[in-house]
Amino acid sequence: MVVTVQAQGDRILTLTSDQQSYPVDLYLDILVDPAGTLTIEDVTQPAIAAQFVPNTKRSPGFGITDAAIWARFDTHNATETLDWRLVFGDAQLAHIDFYYPAADGDGFVHERSGYATPPAERPSPYPHFVFDLDLEPAAQTPVYLRMQDRFTVQFWLTLWPKALFAQQDHTYFLWLGLAYGMLGLMAVYNVVVFALLRKRQYLYYLLFLTGTTLWLAMRDGIVPLYLPPNFLEGGNIALRSLASAITMIFGIMFVRAFLELPERVPWFDLIMRSLIGIVILMLLVVLITQRGSVLMLLLTLSVIAAAILGGVLVWRQDRRRAGIFLLAWVSFLVTVATRNLITAGLPLDMRIISLWEYLSRILLFGLLSVALADQINLLRRRSQEAEDASRTNEDRFRSLFEHSPIGIGISDAHGVIEQANTAYTEMVRLSEAEIVGRSHLEMLAPEDRARSRLLFQQVLDGSRDFFQSEDRYLRKDGSVVWGLRTVAALRNPDGSIRNTFGIVSDVTERKRQEAELRRYSEQMEELVTARTAELERGQEQLVTLNRASQAINAVALEREQLFVAVRAAVAWLMPADFVAISLVDDERQEVEDVFLTGPHGRQPGRRTPLAGSFVAAMLARDLTLKVDDFATAPAAFKGHWFGSEQDTRSGLAVILRRGQQGVGLLTVQSSEPNAYTANDRSILESFAAHVSIAMENADLHRQAQRG
Repeated sequence: MVVTVQAQGDRILTLTSDQQSYPVDLYLDILVDPAGTLTIEDVTQPAIAAQFVPNTKRSPGFGITDAAIWARFDTHNATETLDWRLVFGDAQLAHIDFYYPAADGDGFVHERSGYATPPAERPSPYPHFVFDLDLEPAAQTPVYLRMQDRFTVQFWLTLWPKALFAQQDHTYFLWLGLAYGMLGLMAVYNVVVFALLRKRQYLYYLLFLTGTTLWLAMRDGIVPLYLPPNFLEGGNIALRSLASAITMIFGIMFVRAFLELPERVPWFDLIMRSLIGIVILMLLVVLITQRGSVLMLLLTLSVIAAAILGGVLVWRQDRRRAGIFLLAWVSFLVTVATRNLITAGLPLDMRIISLWEYLSRILLFGLLSVALADQINLLRRRSQEAEDASRTNEDRFRSLFEHSPIGIGISDAHGVIEQANTAYTEMVRLSEAEIVGRSHLEMLAPEDRARSRLLFQQVLDGSRDFFQSEDRYLRKDGSVVWGLRTVAALRNPDGSIRNTFGIVSDVTERKRQEAELRRYSEQMEELVTARTAELERGQEQLVTLNRASQAINAVALEREQLFVAVRAAVAWLMPADFVAISLVDDERQEVEDVFLTGPHGRQPGRRTPLAGSFVAAMLARDLTLKVDDFATAPAAFKGHWFGSEQDTRSGLAVILRRGQQGVGLLTVQSSEPNAYTANDRSILESFAAHVSIAMENADLHRQAQRG
């Protein structure tokens, strides 16, 4: 390339046969028209032409501006080539006006292009903006360009011989197809994986990739070729913003799912979800106002930075998962940050950045695809580990099932037994073949089936998780065995019942022991009740004894009255159908029944010899005699009792004493067997002591009266 710069500052692009293409940027003179009202006639006037300033930047950029940007350059064609093409590097400008001198020297030829111009009205049907330029050999030709866009004005220009441009154009579309093809292959691969695994991160990955591809197609001018003419300018901005929004939203969703942020870093996941809301809000603002694109760029940068921060946070928990993820996003961050800086006016060469935008996205999605594939490998390993663990658990369960000392039965959802272990078959004395296919209710005694059926239905309908009951099982030989069983249901993920199972232990011996313990408890309760009643009766007897003692003391001076009082007192104390007082007459060596009363009233006393008498035997042995039943008592115990065996069945005989010497017997008898208790004997012994004292007092009183 030969550049001729005149001493006056003129800058002329000289075209020679030594070079295939010519970057035009550094030969441009620039004029900014803030109002956007200048025409070609205005800018060619000397006064305004003098306001053009030389451009010193490759890929001149003016940031986000509504101003019209005028650019001019002069060419000197030192070749024999007549047909040339002026090519814009991308398709990001809405309005381009191209001017070059008419062949007849009268004014300028005017052509229009830009994404707001319908493709049919453009000079060339290329996605990028291309203008045909006829340059006469050995002639100097001025060229003017007017550019304007609502979003940003950034461009770079290249001048090509027409023949060479056709070759370069073929190469360009080959590389473009390769870039989109690689993105497409990654999309197809992950569609297949998504169809197989149904994992959300693959769906988010595909939508993320779709948004990015749409944005590239908008930048490359491919999509505007197919938009309606009246939708070109507004539609381009809307679709570009929509593509950015789709990319950001599903990029965030992918990051959340891939890094498992809701489980690993919940607070940061909340920030990521908030970013989704902000993206949607900004998209609405851009679509409604056709403004705010710079905020979308900054928001894109924020989303990428947030994705990297999320990867750093997860890195501490799972380096394998976050390593490739961070590498992918860092390269993408560099590209987007550089693009934003250029949009803001940083003088960087867009040719390099444009190429890196493809490479960074291919690298991003390629690395993310590798990261997802690594997750597949991880899932496979986990699946294999789970399968091995399941096989081990199955072996353990089978061993436990077969060798368990507790009966186990597995049934279907209706309670029909499908399997039974050895302990179960031994308990019910049936073979497994005889058990399988039968309802679990058939194994129970009929009286236990209704309750068991109700409990089983409650497990099936989910009102209870399990039930436990003690039931009687019918053995093959007709015997009954008690079983304590626990029944539960195994459910599928959708809640339906896969199987039911029961665990049964033989509790027959425990039930027998419980019955014995219950009988023993009842007996003890009866004994306690009887003893309590006996104690209460004894307490009452003590009170009565005290009253009886007072009664006989009140009449102690008259023997007959004393005997009547004794009879009444004994009746208070205990059952007494017969009451007798027998005294020893030492002078006559006889026993006299001084008082005898029975069911028919007072009976005459009798005298019997002392020697060999029942009274003598009692006095000699110095004991109290209690006979529970005369009908079964030994003959030696019957002795000196009163009445017939039909009139009397049980009796008590206690010694009457004077000092330490026995002087007779107090005898009570009942017509009922077992009428007297040990407590009655003690009471009667105490009462006999009072009677003895009262009788002694009566004798003393009688002697005093005689004297």
